[in-house]
Amino acid sequence: RWKFYLKSWLLQHFSGTLNLDIRRMLANYLVEHFADIDSVDWYSVASKPKFVGHTMQSLRYIFFNRILSLAMRGFSSNQEVTLKDIADQLNVKLKDGGSKVNPKMLTRQNEVIDYFNKH
Repeated sequence: RWKFYLKSWLLQHFSGTLNLDIRRMLANYLVEHFADIDSVDWYSVASKPKFVGHTMQSLRYIFFNRILSLAMRGFSSNQEVTLKDIADQLNVKLKDGGSKVNPKMLTRQNEVIDYFNKH
């Protein structure tokens, strides 16, 4: 929980990027800078200013659990898919904007941030 949520919430809060949907930005960046998923240097990606507030672990989590799962719905299970295919599919699915943050999640984020600020 610390690696994928709490740490990222705090880092994003203090960098002013809390709840910014970076899925399209991340997918497009990977296409522009890497040949395939195996060649992605996650430490390098995390060091870029456009991904401030994220760690290598949080970016990997977003890619493999949020981007890939959404994009793969457009492909058959035995189809070979490239980073470009993933980004193209994601850009189509999210062209009208990202998802809204669940109100319970917002409440929890505020509780964590308030607790951190007080202690």
